[in-house]
Amino acid sequence: MRYAISTSPQRCTWDWLIDVWRKADEIELFESGWTFDHFYPLFGDSTEDCLEGWISLTALLQETKRIRGGVLVTGMLYRHPAVLANMASTLDITSNGRLELGIGAGWNEEECEAYGIELGSMEERFDRFEEGMEVVTQLLKQDRSTFKGNWYSLQDAMNNPKGPQNPLPICIGAEVYGEQYLLLPSTPTIGIMEPKLCHLKTLKCAITYFSKLVKKREETQMIFLYQQCYVMTATHKQPFSRLENMKKQE
Repeated sequence: MRYAISTSPQRCTWDWLIDVWRKADEIELFESGWTFDHFYPLFGDSTEDCLEGWISLTALLQETKRIRGGVLVTGMLYRHPAVLANMASTLDITSNGRLELGIGAGWNEEECEAYGIELGSMEERFDRFEEGMEVVTQLLKQDRSTFKGNWYSLQDAMNNPKGPQNPLPICIGAEVYGEQYLLLPSTPTIGIMEPKLCHLKTLKCAITYFSKLVKKREETQMIFLYQQCYVMTATHKQPFSRLENMKKQE
């Protein structure tokens, strides 16, 4: 089992975020830390402050030495996947191979409406996500890439230099609704399932599905992040108490 901290950069100060990550970096129990990819705070008052997740992650990885980091998860619709691939390779280099690349389709209607970003139907988001994953994986692996889709295209495109991790761990964010999964068996090296509130029967179906993927691809690993069971979801009101207690128990 792997443990992580989740520090959504909303309703907090930058100094607080740095302090939390530095303390987590000293506790070997925590393998990774995560920001999120939203521009408005989630839950409660969306007019409050919210730092951008990728820029925050980049700086936090520079402030730490050991802990891995990622964005849980990057909305495909917010950035062209070729730009995302370049961002990921560069951050993997500057963090000395500590990046976890989290990707999802995107869903936030309020943000898309405010910024004039086309969210699209569920089917359109899945199609765009599938094409985007192909673009990202090609650029992370190949010297030159060509791709033609309905949403994205590449023509003899480059993404150099590549990061030190080969392959770069890709984490796909998925929610479970019935037996529908936002998952691509051919792409992830690490699968993240994020079941918010789902029935036990549905969860068992998802576990079976993931198990089949693991058998098909030897390099695939599984990480289950249950939102209800995060070891520490930090808040600015109680920033360090649980971290300090865990450090004392090591």
